[in-house]
Order: sequence, then structure tokens, then C-alpha cells
Amino acid sequence: MRVGESVQRSDGPAKVRGDFAYSSDLHAEGMLWGATVRSPHPYARILSIDASGARAMPGVRAVLTHEDVPGQKLYGLEIQDQPVLAHDVVRYWGEAVALIAADHPEQARRAAEKVRVDYEVLQPITEAELVHATRYEQVRSLADAFRRVGLAAGPCAGAACVIRAAGVIGNELGWSAAQRVDAAREFVRGAWLGRAPILTHSGWAQEEMASGALRGLRN
Repeated sequence: MRVGESVQRSDGPAKVRGDFAYSSDLHAEGMLWGATVRSPHPYARILSIDASGARAMPGVRAVLTHEDVPGQKLYGLEIQDQPVLAHDVVRYWGEAVALIAADHPEQARRAAEKVRVDYEVLQPITEAELVHATRYEQVRSLADAFRRVGLAAGPCAGAACVIRAAGVIGNELGWSAAQRVDAAREFVRGAWLGRAPILTHSGWAQEEMASGALRGLRN
């Protein structure tokens, strides 16, 4: 291969013919298909989730909500602040609320439509000027203080870091004790960080590569 030379892609002919297998075309014996129930609101409080209708649908093997997430319910690259599945509130349009696993993709899609989520729609913060009039300014400030405390005071664990950061920023801004507790709670829940969904068409997982997740769904 030389600079300027046109090189044929190995997957080119198959894609042109329509024969290339994408992830949604793959199949394995005994595999399950998934569907996600997502929030139709940019910001809302979750009052209840009723998945009984979905669980009764034919071919459905599992319906999962935040109550089914074991242990830590948050994840993240640097700070574990992103809910695996939304609980209490949804913070962006399309946030995942429930997961469906079924024998056929159409069964999974229809079961997802049967999940009933009762929302209390809240007013999202869409203008920078409005931030200063809300508790989000306090919580974002706490996030900054959290990083400052971690860098200046050395390592600290979990709640100790949050409490220390709430004290630092609370002294700077003149927060009351109640404001510090509220900000710390919201920081732990991850409300200080805005999120935007990245939606993908499909995904493929092999059982030997997953930590027992698919095996657990089949039981």
C-alpha cells in the first residue's frame, strides 16, 4: 500500500451487497433480545413503576428496574454518579427506566410498551440565568469543592469526602446546615451533572464475556 493508492476495504463488497452482518443480525442459540423503557420527559419525578403487564407478556424472561440493580446503583468513569436505571427522578429525555429481556425482539418491544411509569413532570433548567435561582448552583459548587477537597486534603472515602466538601463550600457561600445536607444528598445522587443520552441501534453480548448477567436473566 502506498500513499494516494485506493485500497479496497475488506468489508466493502459485503456491505454493498447488503450481506454484511451487523450486531442486530447476529444470532446465537438460546439468546435473548432486549428493549429499553425510556423517559419521555427531560425532567420528572418517578412516582411509580408498574411492570406487571410486561412480565405477563408471552416470551418475556425478565423485566428489570432500579430495584433489581444489586449493590451500587450508580456508575461512571471518574465519579460514580450516573444511575444504571433511573430512580426517584429522570434527568434527560430518553433516560433508561426499565429493561426487558424476551425470546423475540417484537416480544421485547411490545412488553416495553406495557410498562406503566407514573411521572410528575418538573420544569427543566434550560437557561443559564435560571441556574442561579435554583439548588443546582449549590450542588455544582459542591462538585467543585469535592475535587478541591480531594486534591488538597489527600484521599478520603465516600461520605467523608462529601461531608467535608459540603462544609468547605458551605462556609464559602454561607449555607445553613439544612442546605449543606440537601446539597450533599443531591451530589451523591448525581443530580449536579447534566446528561445527554447516546442512543445505539443495537448491542451484542456473549455470555462468556458478561459477568453472569445473561445467565441470571435466564434463571
